Amino acid sequence: MKRLLGRSVLSVCMLMLALAWGGPAAAATGDLVGTVHFSQNCGSGIGVGIAYDGAGHLWVSCYHSNPDLLRTDATTGVVDQTYNITNGLGAVAYDATRNGLWAGWGVGQPAGTVMFIQLDATKTVSGSNVAFTAPQDVVCGLDDGMAYDATDDTLYISDDCSTVVHQHTTAGVPIRNIPWAGSGCFNSGVGIGGSLLFEGSDGCSHVWVVDKLTNVPAFDFSTAVPGDPNFRDEGLTCDTETFAPTQVMWSKEAFSPNRAAAFEIPMDTCGVGGQPPGHGPPANLTLAPATATNQVGEQHCVTATVTDAGGKPVAGVVVLFSVTGANSASGTGTSPTDANGQSEFCYTGTAVGNDTISAFADTNNNGFQDQDEPGGTAQKAWTPGPPAQLTLSPHADSDPVDAQHCVTATVTDAFGNPTPGITVSFSVSGSVNTTGVRVTNANGQAELCYQGPALPGSDAITAFADTNGNGAQDADEPSDQATKEWVLPQNTPGCKVTDGGRITAANGDKATFGSIARVSASGTPSGAQEYQDHGSAANLNVHSSVVLAVACRGNKASVFGTATINGSGSYDYRIDLTDNGEPGAGADKYR
Repeated sequence: MKRLLGRSVLSVCMLMLALAWGGPAAAATGDLVGTVHFSQNCGSGIGVGIAYDGAGHLWVSCYHSNPDLLRTDATTGVVDQTYNITNGLGAVAYDATRNGLWAGWGVGQPAGTVMFIQLDATKTVSGSNVAFTAPQDVVCGLDDGMAYDATDDTLYISDDCSTVVHQHTTAGVPIRNIPWAGSGCFNSGVGIGGSLLFEGSDGCSHVWVVDKLTNVPAFDFSTAVPGDPNFRDEGLTCDTETFAPTQVMWSKEAFSPNRAAAFEIPMDTCGVGGQPPGHGPPANLTLAPATATNQVGEQHCVTATVTDAGGKPVAGVVVLFSVTGANSASGTGTSPTDANGQSEFCYTGTAVGNDTISAFADTNNNGFQDQDEPGGTAQKAWTPGPPAQLTLSPHADSDPVDAQHCVTATVTDAFGNPTPGITVSFSVSGSVNTTGVRVTNANGQAELCYQGPALPGSDAITAFADTNGNGAQDADEPSDQATKEWVLPQNTPGCKVTDGGRITAANGDKATFGSIARVSASGTPSGAQEYQDHGSAANLNVHSSVVLAVACRGNKASVFGTATINGSGSYDYRIDLTDNGEPGAGADKYR
């Protein structure tokens, strides 16, 4: 950015003011409404540009001077701020969208150089930079005409000695060349008034007005000033406020004394700073919808509508959006605003929760919301998407036989958000066979608990999110598997179990048993177990091959091992014993 070379604020003796605020009362297009003499002349005696900023100021540029930019009071002509941007500027145009001035080439920059001069909220220059160069527009080396159009964010430029007006994007890309509608001299200042292009003249004291798109003539008027035979057009600028309700086109006289004349134009012909007719600067911004709810993964769009103090849409305004809360996003959306004053911003939320969407009209394009820049907010709620993943935990686990095992299913959407209220169907097969149906809680979790088997073994646990509740797993319903190992209990060091007796088996047969089992102090089990069924229902003899575990708990004990049946094979066994004290008969338990 080019640094400012200087700035001063003038204390002007009122005797210097030639406030020719006279002129005939306005009555029709082209009538002289008023004139103003500025309290300071350009150092070289040549002033080129004029621009009204919507805040009561006329900005005047000087062709070859230091300072080369003057801020004046549009009513009194008093110069209250001066700047030296580059030792000489051409025509200037106020851009209400960016709150700045576009300036053409004077002596201070190579011919064809277009600069942008940034203003702050108080309409004070805060910086300047070269925006682009357009050497193809140069004829005599001085830019006489500069106009900004907010409806399509373009510039109209006319060089001295030229009979062509050149339209560019604000990035400097040429769009088209427009033949000057006048005759007998050269084009001078240009101004935008809604759908109209105002074309001044260099020495003819006349303004021709054409449709800016078709170049079809609309009307024309004389800019001769009674009592000022030397007045000639240079820069032009539209002003809807100084003589309200009358709207005028200011024409800047090229030579000293530094002065300008205002001529009436039809109502609602133009807006300040290139805005559409009848529009003031941005005053309000609303966001729609104000509230909304979507599933994560869906796109949400919010529309900012920028209006002036009278509620009219303001086009060409850059709107900055930001999102805070569960999600974050930022951007300019479809800025600048369209003819309806609207700009749309879209984003996709991936986190469940609430967002606040904020937006403001960044009229000076500094990326920050200043005091005079309107803003608004909207609220957005994001809910979980459909189940996309189910995870079982623990995924693999082991416990002693008889213990309770609990497995937790966590159901999430495609973005990892918990999904509450989802039915989860569990199935266990292996050592234990069971099923269960549970519903996820606020954390997207559902738990199934079941009792382990009497003997060691393993289980396969499966679960799926039964999203549609039909009891069967469909292709889009996520699932997971887990495993469970059931192992022998720990041996009880020092435990010793002896037993013997006669029982009636569950099948009615008479049976006898006798055994001994012990665990050494170091935890090593040993012993022998025998069970004999003497009946006709199941005549068998079970004899232990090895004792693998002995677990004692108070008056209870469990013995685990492998055994043969009738002298062959290898079978897992478990014997549960309860010693209820003397006399024992009919009170102790053997299973």
